[in-house]
Amino acid sequence: MMRRFCTLPIFFLLSSFSSVAFEKMHLKVLDLLKDIPITVVAPASGLNKGELTTLKGIAALKLNIPRGSFDQKKSVFHSNSDEIRFKHLKDALFDDGNHVVWTLRGGYGAAKLIPALQQLPIPAREKFFIGYSDITVLHIFLTQA
Repeated sequence: MMRRFCTLPIFFLLSSFSSVAFEKMHLKVLDLLKDIPITVVAPASGLNKGELTTLKGIAALKLNIPRGSFDQKKSVFHSNSDEIRFKHLKDALFDDGNHVVWTLRGGYGAAKLIPALQQLPIPAREKFFIGYSDITVLHIFLTQA
């Protein structure tokens, strides 16, 4: 199983990104993270266009948001199809160019990715994995020995 992932409570502050005043409210956290590559994925529920625009507007963070991550035309309840959500999560886990994988929003769709994740080898690089709610199922999976 994948056990090379860490979580830190400080990253839970990032979960409130949709606030217009995000950068003002979290200057110290943003300063700590400003040079750290972060890949943003949505393995469960997605974002509306306004939230996505706000996320992309957080200039203080070095965010990589994979193209097509948030196409809810393919799934009403998820950010995208199971296949595309899995591809973006897998790419983020194995990308040597990022140090942090930030998963947005919970939702039962996260658990649907476990069977495909079980087929993958353990990534060579440890990363911080951010997420809450139903994303906890991915935290548990990724930290199993």
